[in-house]
Amino acid sequence: MAQLKSIAVTPSPYSIFVGQAYQFVALGIYSDGTSADVSGPGTWTSSDPAVATVDSTGVVTGVAAGAADIHCAYSGADGVSAVTVNHALTSLALSPSVASVEVGTTQQFTATATYSDGAITDITDSVSWSSTDARIATVDSSGLVTTVAVGIASIQAVTAAQPTPQGASAPLTVEQPAPAVAPPPDFAALLAIAQRQMILYLSGQAVVSIDNPQLGRVEYNRTNISDLQRLINDLTAVVYPDLALATRRTPISIEAWP
Repeated sequence: MAQLKSIAVTPSPYSIFVGQAYQFVALGIYSDGTSADVSGPGTWTSSDPAVATVDSTGVVTGVAAGAADIHCAYSGADGVSAVTVNHALTSLALSPSVASVEVGTTQQFTATATYSDGAITDITDSVSWSSTDARIATVDSSGLVTTVAVGIASIQAVTAAQPTPQGASAPLTVEQPAPAVAPPPDFAALLAIAQRQMILYLSGQAVVSIDNPQLGRVEYNRTNISDLQRLINDLTAVVYPDLALATRRTPISIEAWP
């Protein structure tokens, strides 16, 4: 009659998470080369029940992070499997949780995991990223989103089984770029130009010109030189608002602007 020579406990080695249960199997190896499942009649024990427990059928449950040996003894033979218990990932969060960006730009998302021991870890590079509408926005394996068209999409991330997959999503609104705002005119520089053009006119030049940000290039001569004086007065009021009105309205002279 064949004798039981050894027991192989599988899987070995193996990693589970806190709270996860997994069925182990004990296989008896006999002297004639045959094998048989001895999980039922075998006696199961854990070297550290505070880390992992095992019931009478070989179901191992992770209790706390650490390492333990799972044994199955039967008919004088003993098999063992090394088990590592890891903290379970309990939740996943994305940042930003809500985003609004302009079309044609990018937005970096990050994924943060919370584990059963309360630890929080950035796992941005370990999750699987996806977009619910690639016509609106795409996302690469690092969580970098590229906007494609105006609209609304959801950016999603999913973990591997730890012990079960965890997922999170963030709504993304893609908007048209804000209209460009023209820089305010440099009134002080415009005033200086206008004053010098007035000096040129008073020095005997028949025609002078100035690039007005609002009007474009304007030429001044005898018929409209009063317009240049009004421009100078108005610009002076803007650039030097604390000057008295009478001072602002005093006509410019060559002596004043050598």
